[in-house]
Amino acid sequence: MEQGQLPFVVLSRNCDKLSDLIQKYQIPVIKNIDEDCLELLNINDRLSLRLHQTSKTTDYNIDFNSGKYSHRAKYGGGKNQTLIKACGLNKEKNLKIIDCTAGFLNDSFVLANNGANLICIERFLPLYILLKNALKKHNPYNIQLIHGNAIEYLNKLKECVDVIYLDPMWQRSKNNAEPQKNMQLLKLAYADKSEQQNEKNTLNLLNLSLKKAYKVVLKRRLKNPVLQTPHHNLQNKRTRFDVYVN
Repeated sequence: MEQGQLPFVVLSRNCDKLSDLIQKYQIPVIKNIDEDCLELLNINDRLSLRLHQTSKTTDYNIDFNSGKYSHRAKYGGGKNQTLIKACGLNKEKNLKIIDCTAGFLNDSFVLANNGANLICIERFLPLYILLKNALKKHNPYNIQLIHGNAIEYLNKLKECVDVIYLDPMWQRSKNNAEPQKNMQLLKLAYADKSEQQNEKNTLNLLNLSLKKAYKVVLKRRLKNPVLQTPHHNLQNKRTRFDVYVN
């Protein structure tokens, strides 16, 4: 399913609480749910997404002050984390980092918690709206969220930044279990293309990033081949961080 083919809607009975967002982002308003779609809700002044599918509904909420975000910030390992070492935050604070593949901000939140100044780019509008609302509720760090395409943003960037971080979508192995809840939404938002096309898109983004940053960190599955020879790499049990230094 290509991005944009999953309808993003608001039910008419919920319009009052969401009128500003409906107008700003031109979100369609419907009376009833009769197809697979993604619904925007406002529950107790906190936004959420509800994925309607034939057999089930799934709710998505983001709260940076609790749950896995809070737990990882407190107990994730601090500067000993492989991600932190790959980006260089174990040696230097206040690095300016662009996360070109924001997703649910899982890694960006860790980077910010360890002193980075973050610009995070997310092009899937429903997720961007959810993240924006969550950051308004709790953003003790310097996280700037941008809705847009990473390639377009980097092409307009006039000065090099310290680090560009890339965590592109991975193809799921046929032997793997179903992806986790958040990954399921991302896979609906961004169609599963062929492995070859995904790798080509990642390589294009990597090559552009190398022109716009002093360091580029590319997160890969351990078994993924190297796209381009890195300066070095760091690994943990499940992932590899290929580090490119200019």
